[in-house]
Amino acid sequence: MAVKKVIHIVSLGFLLYYLVKLIYLLSLGFAHLSEFGYGYLTGVLILILLFAFIAFKTKRKPKKHEV
Repeated sequence: MAVKKVIHIVSLGFLLYYLVKLIYLLSLGFAHLSEFGYGYLTGVLILILLFAFIAFKTKRKPKKHEV
């Protein structure tokens, strides 16, 4: 397995993990968030964007003759 494919799969795994955490956090409602909760929410959003960017950049691109 190529390193690029491993990085892609791992980043997708982390992306799904943090999406689940975000959905759980949002299901609790904003009334339960403190100052630290808003910082945690911001950190989770940044990690989601980071792992989505990594997954997008490492995705397999079709070769011209496969199209």
